[in-house]
Amino acid sequence: MSEAQQVKGKDHGGLHRLKHRKNLMAKQIGDISRAYQGKFMPSHVMSALKVLKDETRAIHLADNYMRGRVYSQVERDPHTGPFWERVEALVRRAGGPVVVMPPIAEWRRSNAA
Repeated sequence: MSEAQQVKGKDHGGLHRLKHRKNLMAKQIGDISRAYQGKFMPSHVMSALKVLKDETRAIHLADNYMRGRVYSQVERDPHTGPFWERVEALVRRAGGPVVVMPPIAEWRRSNAA
């Protein structure tokens, strides 16, 4: 098996795991939101929900970065910046083609394009 095939296989597995994890977290967010719909939500539940949302967003950005999409296509008008360190860590852990693609710092700036 060539080196390119090994990298390709690794990338595909990493993308699949990221996508699966994102879908699980989105389901958890929906479940929690529905459980407290129209009711008082305790602060510890709100904190847990924020953590889930932040992680889901980081996974979403890492997934799209690895697929080669431009940042401005992924998030059109974000109100807050994501945790870029977490996005980079997810890309590295998923085995993303970090060498071939532009660094995440350049990708972030592509929002102006």
